Amino acid sequence: MIGHQSGILKVISINALKVTSIYKVALEEGETLVCGTYSPSGHNFAVGTSFGAIWIGMMKKDPMANTTKYNIFMAKVDTVSHGQSNAVTSIQLTNFDPTGCILAAFDNGQVRCWHSSVKHEVYQKL
Repeated sequence: MIGHQSGILKVISINALKVTSIYKVALEEGETLVCGTYSPSGHNFAVGTSFGAIWIGMMKKDPMANTTKYNIFMAKVDTVSHGQSNAVTSIQLTNFDPTGCILAAFDNGQVRCWHSSVKHEVYQKL
């Protein structure tokens, strides 16, 4: 995956040396992508912005297309920093199965960690 400052994410096939999927992150005016990371599973990823927002994404093979196409689903984590003055400088993810952690650093020196959890009954069903 290649992320562009403008919010464009491209999934590249290394074997075929071509773009297989393109996604546009819904950035605010003046906001840019500044960093990103994959989780160890290779299916989940996160990107950080210059306004301090974090977007979490998941790639899933498109069942209606050939095997190289992916659907990308993204959700914005709201209020990760206090205001728009602190850009995200680094993000790390663990596996989510469905619990996991996100660690993010900001340009003001702040570091935050979020933990995803589910009720024990739901975890057993999964």
